[in-house]
Amino acid sequence: MAPVEIGQPVFGVDSPKPTSQSPSLYDHTLITTDFDALKFHAAASLQLQFGHAHETAALQSDLLITSPYNDPKHLLDLKTLDTPNQLLAKALTILRPIRDDYATAPYTESFNWQAVFNFLRDLAQTNGYRWETQHFYVVVFRSRLQADIDKQRLHDLDAYSHQEAVASGGLLKYWFGTKDGERRNLATCEFIFLSFYFILRAVADGDTRSLA
Repeated sequence: MAPVEIGQPVFGVDSPKPTSQSPSLYDHTLITTDFDALKFHAAASLQLQFGHAHETAALQSDLLITSPYNDPKHLLDLKTLDTPNQLLAKALTILRPIRDDYATAPYTESFNWQAVFNFLRDLAQTNGYRWETQHFYVVVFRSRLQADIDKQRLHDLDAYSHQEAVASGGLLKYWFGTKDGERRNLATCEFIFLSFYFILRAVADGDTRSLA
């Protein structure tokens, strides 16, 4: 599986100096827990603050919503990441599908990737960070559910697996959609290098709970 490479410098020596700090976070309890809002309307991005004076009155946090699960055990602790991974995790909060047939459409054409990369460029510039070549790993899950699937059990397995992945570290984004009329769906993860090997170990050991 080839990594996604982001290699274009986004903040150079001739670029204008940043005028504000990279956004901090509102506490996750101030953000909706509605699955549809988090999956299809990028509600996690509402955590980001941009240095306005009035924002300091709200609860602050280092824990970022990176999936449709807005719950303490599912949050990414930004303090565990270096600068480029923090920036990408924040940029991925605006990830959302841009077509209804994402379950079967080409992956690169199914999400607002250009907006994510533009936002990443803005965050790097605001943070005064010169982007160097980085490698990230993307996993795409395509599924077709059985008609008699136990939906609650499937949800529980997915939620538990995501908790395990978060605890293992390096998971920057997890997104899943809603099944279509033929019970097809798509889920996707964005990882840093170490977590990619966590996935490989899970597959090699036959522990597919971590890939639910």
